[in-house]
Amino acid sequence: KAWIYGNRYLDTTETRNNAEITFDYFYSLGYSYNAICAILGNMQQESGVNPAIWQNLTIQVSNGYGLVQWTPSTKYTDWATQNGYPIVDGSYQLLWIDTVLDSDGHWIQRQGYNITWSDFIVSTQSVAYLTEAFYWNFENPNDSTLPQRIAYAEAWYQYFQNYTPSDPVNPPIGEDRTGLKIWEMIRYRRRWL
Repeated sequence: KAWIYGNRYLDTTETRNNAEITFDYFYSLGYSYNAICAILGNMQQESGVNPAIWQNLTIQVSNGYGLVQWTPSTKYTDWATQNGYPIVDGSYQLLWIDTVLDSDGHWIQRQGYNITWSDFIVSTQSVAYLTEAFYWNFENPNDSTLPQRIAYAEAWYQYFQNYTPSDPVNPPIGEDRTGLKIWEMIRYRRRWL
């Protein structure tokens, strides 16, 4: 399965394709169904699960960009560029979410959502609560889209109930000298920490 992307709105089939890639990736790292669906509900509202879309389809550094609409876009694009990753590749955006989100004040526990990132990713609390936690603790937007995000997340939860996860799409340069893919190294790192 390959990412479908562009600075455009995706159709339902394309969105599902990218959501399945996202689900497979996070599931392989031990994320709970509920947490993955909460992330996807937010992603759908932010980008339509499109890793190459710009806020309002306007390419401008100060605008949001990518799966979670990093704003300004440089919050993600600088990191990707510094690491030699293509900014449009959704797998690297997922890698950022998994490895960088919990650092440098990206995940801020707000009142009512006092859950750490480490606890969030394995939580079996309700999809609605986890969608709200991701919304407030990471996205923290200036809008009133929370009900729609919850609806998207709950729809993803239903969609993935009978889904069989497959091996995740690996970033193209995802191997080191050990021969392990990036997602395998992260899984093993978590297991031994």
